[in-house]
Amino acid sequence: MAGDDLRMKLLYLENRESLARFLFPNEAQVIMGIAQVDDTLRLPLYAMSLNETPSLSIEEQVALIERITAVSKSVELGRRYFPRCNEALDKIMDSEDLLEVAGYNSNLPEEREMKRKKFMELQDLFKMAFDQDKQESISSSIPI
Repeated sequence: MAGDDLRMKLLYLENRESLARFLFPNEAQVIMGIAQVDDTLRLPLYAMSLNETPSLSIEEQVALIERITAVSKSVELGRRYFPRCNEALDKIMDSEDLLEVAGYNSNLPEEREMKRKKFMELQDLFKMAFDQDKQESISSSIPI
């Protein structure tokens, strides 16, 4: 993979991981611990000039691939143990819903109310998904 492709993949995975940590902090911490995400080097995902050819040193490429592998492993473990939560994360990451909620600040009361309602809908979606995953794990004796 080229440097930019690696950075974009890592950016997507880390954004997904950050959202999971925000919505499910305890569960995400366990999954990330198992995947040993914190043992990998965090590289800055700095923007490059469009006129420059992005290049990474061998060490940077290795660190980037190690980080992608660890974060990918945490995502896959999350999919295994929290499938409904991950479906909800997929829906958010692959849609405009998150951008809509996190978007620009508005002083218009109707827009603030719309964003608040959308946020509450997303929160309910995640709570329901988490409760279903938790209930399924309890009934099937899978430790969480």
